[in-house]
Amino acid sequence: MKKIKFEEIVLAALLHDVGKSMQRGGEKEHEYSDKDIALFCPSSKKHGKEQRTHKHLLYSGKFAKIIFGKESIIETLCLGHHSPNTSYQKLIHVADGLAASERFKFKNEEALTEKCSSPEKTPLLSIFSLLNISPDEILEFWNELFWFPPGKDTEVLYPAPKNSTPCHYRYRIHDGEVKTGNEYLWKDFKNAAMVLKNKHQGKITLHTINEWEYLLKMYFSFIPSASPWDTQHFYLPDISLYFHSKLTAAIAGCLYKVLNNEEDMDSKLEEILSKKGIYYDNIFLLVGGDISGIQKFIYTLTSKGAAKTLRGRSVYLELLTRTAARYILRRFEFPDLNIIYEGGGRFYILLPGFVEKELKEISEDIEKKMFEIHQGELNVIVEGISFSPWAWVNTPEALWEQVNNQIRNRKRRKFHKVIKKYGVFEPQNAPLEVCEACKLREAEDEGKCKWCKSFETLGELVAEKNYLIEYRMKKEDMKEEKKKEDTPEIWAKSLEKFGIRYFFYSEEEVFGKSSRIRNGNYIYLLEKGKSMENKEDEDDYEKFLEKVLNLEKNVYAGYEFIAQVCPKNKNDKIKTFEEMAEASNGIKKLGILRMDVDDLGKKFREELGELATFSRIAQLSHSLSRFFKLYVPFKIENTEEYKNNLYLIYAGGDDLFLVGAWDKVVEVAYEIEKAIGGRKLEYMEHEYRDNDGFIKESVQRIAHYAGKRLKIKKVPFEKNGKDIKIDEININVVKSVTLSGGIGIFNPKFPIYKSAEIVGEMEEKAKGYKRENGREKDAICFLGTVMGWEEFEKVKEQKENLLELVENKKLSRSKLHFIVEMFELRERIKEAWKNKKEVNKEEMEKIINYERWKWRLTYGLLKDLGKEEDTRSRIEKFLKFVEEYPHLFAVPARWVELLTRKT
Repeated sequence: MKKIKFEEIVLAALLHDVGKSMQRGGEKEHEYSDKDIALFCPSSKKHGKEQRTHKHLLYSGKFAKIIFGKESIIETLCLGHHSPNTSYQKLIHVADGLAASERFKFKNEEALTEKCSSPEKTPLLSIFSLLNISPDEILEFWNELFWFPPGKDTEVLYPAPKNSTPCHYRYRIHDGEVKTGNEYLWKDFKNAAMVLKNKHQGKITLHTINEWEYLLKMYFSFIPSASPWDTQHFYLPDISLYFHSKLTAAIAGCLYKVLNNEEDMDSKLEEILSKKGIYYDNIFLLVGGDISGIQKFIYTLTSKGAAKTLRGRSVYLELLTRTAARYILRRFEFPDLNIIYEGGGRFYILLPGFVEKELKEISEDIEKKMFEIHQGELNVIVEGISFSPWAWVNTPEALWEQVNNQIRNRKRRKFHKVIKKYGVFEPQNAPLEVCEACKLREAEDEGKCKWCKSFETLGELVAEKNYLIEYRMKKEDMKEEKKKEDTPEIWAKSLEKFGIRYFFYSEEEVFGKSSRIRNGNYIYLLEKGKSMENKEDEDDYEKFLEKVLNLEKNVYAGYEFIAQVCPKNKNDKIKTFEEMAEASNGIKKLGILRMDVDDLGKKFREELGELATFSRIAQLSHSLSRFFKLYVPFKIENTEEYKNNLYLIYAGGDDLFLVGAWDKVVEVAYEIEKAIGGRKLEYMEHEYRDNDGFIKESVQRIAHYAGKRLKIKKVPFEKNGKDIKIDEININVVKSVTLSGGIGIFNPKFPIYKSAEIVGEMEEKAKGYKRENGREKDAICFLGTVMGWEEFEKVKEQKENLLELVENKKLSRSKLHFIVEMFELRERIKEAWKNKKEVNKEEMEKIINYERWKWRLTYGLLKDLGKEEDTRSRIEKFLKFVEEYPHLFAVPARWVELLTRKT
């Protein structure tokens, strides 16, 4: 049997299902004979008649033939991945099966019949819809689950219930024709693939594999890998074609490294296939990486110059995460697609199990490098757990939990192997002058240390430049003396120790006449996200690839999300904290927000339940990270009142940290929570335009990114010609993801590290919130008060109510103080009754609510109102709010008092 290269196996596995998109995109011809169909397509009996299935592989073969030539090894491997005739085809077949372990057969076949639809009409089921739901409930709520329309990875896409919008008919104008989502995605993908064909000329390397992965990620992230097209193949369409293809390639690469030199590779693959991995317990290795010290690194700053350096520190952490992950992959010569997840200072990699011993050496090497660079301030902890294919299929959640536990244990004893070598406990020379920003290192220039100055530069580069340039250094580069103009800042020098150089370049520096791009560079287009309605440059990635091709250099293309939102002043410089505070309405203060996802580990362990698979855990992690890295910055950048008033310091993984004008911080916190959790469904009318004309379509938009399911109570609408306008819709949303956070308001000169610490404590209070019905978390701490987001919404309504009265001079600001005074009186009365043993809690609340604060508040607000109906109505609304939420009525008054304060 002819030996096949590792790179060929991996690329064939990555492209094995590309035919699914080709079919759904309207390609009719596959060009294979009946003999080929009989050879490659599995046989199945339906209604007593034999038929050939899985014909998508014929389209995958056709695509491979177009790109790599007739009878190429890629074509042969793609064609044989369902009915393998060779060991290497069988290897991809096994990898495909393991990657698709989330697919299972439902018991009640009769109930499935009405759920089935053709693959081209099946949208992607949101992974969030599967949290806390059983397989039986999936069928029950089928039309109320959330589905993503087909779209590109760089767009902000919103899920919608299947029965309320035709998700597969997401129209676009492509080449002057109106096409459905699957059609335009396939056309764009095919055009971009032809650019790569012309660029690579059949060459297959780890670098070209990386480019192919980015292409699949761009176009296949929001179309399903499987679809419930009949009751014999009723699979949940919840894993994207991109993610399935990526995992298949990662698994295939591992299997190849383990089995390629084995004489009985074929029989061992059969063993894995038939007995689910009893053979070879350590065939895989799940590697976890985590940056330790992030909180201290980000927040331990004074306010002096912190605005400039904070963003740079955050970007540095993102670059450190990706650098450490790629350092490990390069040591074992694996492509980037083996990174299963990357974000929020963490990464997970899939490797073959036999490298476990060497990984420990690499882990120690990384720890040493980190100590040399940061002297204990930051560390990258790397751990791994080996496992069998059986564990992949049967206990996936346990694998993630085990590697996370190992990382947590290592954090308790970090640097224990390098402390002796570097003499940590030796006397150190104290700096003559301490940096005014971090108060840690010796000041050199303008009162700041070289690190803080370096982070200032990095923050400015990210805000100004459109491209991230990455050069994966060779051994000779590590020793090479660099030219003066290329001498990097210290942040870049530190990452060079891991063998990667980074630069941030402008369009002109990349594609201009004096291009600074060199052979071996990776060119990443930095994406900030686009709206669902933005149709300008819809083929922008294809155009980007063509530009890279025209450079006529040995370079590689990709794209990255960096949550880059920096408020600018009139001089186009990053605003200081003082400038941000000055932009506030009312009191000129700085607001700080910290938020993160509640019970993330529980979602993996319990809420996916029996539906938990390796693929779903990975896709859930990726989907959450995408919300913070793409949706949040998009929301800020595309809302005029937020754009230059909020500074997104950190967003990724499952949390965020931002500062800005205090009133805008409060508002955006509510918008972010509503986006991911949501309580309202909105309908909007969209226009799809091109140069020649436009078409209109009424499209449903969901007000949340991670909704679970909903029940529609009322949907009144009016038809006017071809336009449908939806006036109102009342629904009940069951949340699947919740956030808790804290909002603090500070003097802009107050030390940022202290502010962040205080807000962190507020966030913890919110996470400790418990309602009377037992529901926990899903809360915000604001103005010293913890409340559920559903309560915050009511508080916000009353803030608007009172603000209207004050601004129209129907209510004096002194009355706001009076409201707060009455609340404080209520609290004193409550405290006095607290230890009374003769009354229970319910009786005590009743007594307190009828104490003197109540009638004083009512009388004080209603007296002297006159006969003006609107004013009286607003006051009565507020008093009704007091009746329903007596523990919160001071918050809207304090909020309005801050908004209307002159100084």
